[in-house]
Amino acid sequence: LDQFLQGGLDGKPVLRPSHVDRFSGSSRNSGTLMRASPIGLRASQRIAEPKGRTTGASIRQKEQSHVPTYEQCSLDGLNERTAVSSAKDASVWPIESAPPLSCLVKSAYGFFIMPLKAFEFLIRPARNSVYRDTLGLRIETLAMIVSISKCLDFLLGFIVGYLTDMTRTRIGRRRPWLLVMAPFFIAISVLLASPPPSLSVVAASATNDSNADPCAQLPTGDSTCPELAACIKSAISSGYLLQPGYASADADELRSNGRSSLPLSLYFGFLYFLWYFCGWTSTIIPYDALGMELTEEFRDKTRLFGVKTAFQFAGYLLQIGIGLALAIAFSTDILAQTRYQSFAYGVLGAFALLCLLCCVKESPKHDAATVPPVPSLHRLLSNEPYMAYLKFRVPMTLASLLPANMLQDYIKYVIGKENWNVIFYITMGCVLGSIFVSIPIIIKCANRFGKKAVLVSTCIVEGLLFAACFTMPPSLFDSPLLYAAGIFIGFGMAASFVLPDSMLADIIDYDELRTAARSEGLYTVVETNLQQFVEIIGGVVPSLFAGAFGFQNLGGCSCGCAVSCDEPYLRWDCPGDIGYACSSDFDGELLYGDGERGAPCAYQNDNVRWVIRFFFFALPSVMYLLAAWPAWRMGITRDVHEQIMEQVHATRASVERKMNLDPLMHRNIQLPTNLPEHLTIEHFTLFEWRVAAKRRGAHTLKLIVALRLGLWLACVVGLIS
Repeated sequence: LDQFLQGGLDGKPVLRPSHVDRFSGSSRNSGTLMRASPIGLRASQRIAEPKGRTTGASIRQKEQSHVPTYEQCSLDGLNERTAVSSAKDASVWPIESAPPLSCLVKSAYGFFIMPLKAFEFLIRPARNSVYRDTLGLRIETLAMIVSISKCLDFLLGFIVGYLTDMTRTRIGRRRPWLLVMAPFFIAISVLLASPPPSLSVVAASATNDSNADPCAQLPTGDSTCPELAACIKSAISSGYLLQPGYASADADELRSNGRSSLPLSLYFGFLYFLWYFCGWTSTIIPYDALGMELTEEFRDKTRLFGVKTAFQFAGYLLQIGIGLALAIAFSTDILAQTRYQSFAYGVLGAFALLCLLCCVKESPKHDAATVPPVPSLHRLLSNEPYMAYLKFRVPMTLASLLPANMLQDYIKYVIGKENWNVIFYITMGCVLGSIFVSIPIIIKCANRFGKKAVLVSTCIVEGLLFAACFTMPPSLFDSPLLYAAGIFIGFGMAASFVLPDSMLADIIDYDELRTAARSEGLYTVVETNLQQFVEIIGGVVPSLFAGAFGFQNLGGCSCGCAVSCDEPYLRWDCPGDIGYACSSDFDGELLYGDGERGAPCAYQNDNVRWVIRFFFFALPSVMYLLAAWPAWRMGITRDVHEQIMEQVHATRASVERKMNLDPLMHRNIQLPTNLPEHLTIEHFTLFEWRVAAKRRGAHTLKLIVALRLGLWLACVVGLIS
């Protein structure tokens, strides 16, 4: 490192393997790329020149005298004109047209995502309906576990993505990961969706002595209602049952009367972290990377990811159908609903994995030199189209997934529905029906008008519709208007999954043009984490705000609103209101008070309801509109992609090739040498080299790395505390 800071390696300036024309006067700036040669020159000039002030102009003049010119960097006289003409010469750059993917391969690849998405759609709402409202896990504890799991998973994701790119086996790079990690993912999903009821923190409080309850054995229903009502009245008079208006306990007291929350927190925290690591990191990243390299044909990519998206939302639709059936069969037992669903999806997931491994084979790839993870990450961040892609992908991901995350609480606590579960599944059915209708329309429009135009139009229309819904009073959505809202929610979700995946595949091809290596795993790490990052915005942040404004689990109740009560004659058991009824069903006749009153378990204060409304409608509106402008700036069209692939095929055919012409930026790109000394230099950014050149060289670089490590450790400790 010190040798480099003294002026280069072996007396030659060291160049970062990218964008050679930058050193010959190009004014275009690509962000984080490191101009190594000027740094080395600046360091040597600082040592060699006599003391005194040196002007910036003199330094720039000396730098330019040592920087390679455009012609010097060209390979055997390669320049922009000859590069273009050579690109059109099939005899010089042979290109083999790969056959289109068969329907079997597309179907087997897409089918695997179906049970995994069903699990996802089951477990996301189960965090709130099962662990928070049924078992009594505090909303703050739930938010902390989710955020810590996501942060650790984010760091591990880059390592897993790099390792999948570097894996070399007889059966490929991605399939070994799927073979090992996918079974763990399925098993953990089943355990996470079916927690033991014995872990419940909340204690029942409607009876003074449950063992002495004289009405527990009586049948419930309209036919036996008079007999049951007389028994309940007698038990209340004798003190066996509490008064209907008796303030039994507040939410904190219910927890203190129950069991310790530590076993439940450990169970959920351990399994939730493994669910992320074994699933969304170690399974989905190799799976997405496998799809990126199955085909290189522009339209075939759109079809492949269209099929994948169709199966993805088929998994959602499967969960909606089975969930709705179980919600009707076990209307007051949410634990039974999630448990039986998890068993069905586990069997389907094992079958889908077998189909994927048997029917989908990896394409042969040209091995490239192994590049350490830090230089690989620096090269990824220097990919300008990818950075532009992230600018619209982040807000669009949040906008499309936030409504699905918040829909359950919006129906239960904003609209105030006791039977929220059935309404939730019907609304999500409208969402998924809209998605299935939208997918072929989106694909057809993208092939005719371009992906960019369709994406931008969708963002603008969705943003305006969400803004209009936010201004409407919630009472209007206690009607079919909620199902109509689900239709346009589904259209936005379909566009956010079909089009960006196809655009990312084009960007990965462009990256191979720059680096002569395929890095699907590393790119899909960020893509996968973006889809899971909504856990922080869509799950943790709303929970923190809701908790700060007085949110109470299940409205402070111990049961009700699809959480089963121990007694068969209770609809709910809440502080100040015990719902004695002829049965525990949602339509069971209440025996005391106003028979048409709302369920207290579906009540939150006004501030909490505003928080839910904001994250359900207002924030997605803002995110869609923010995504429109960067989406419009995406520049890889069909013609540009064809030029990219021409040079990619030429690079694969010639190991001597050292330079490509960038058809997007209209400049030459020097391919990386991947020499050990060059890779060492690429471990550090331009800013770090500048600081090291002005101070103590390699010692300063070590100090910078140590300080950064200490800062990240402090952030982790602060987050946990």
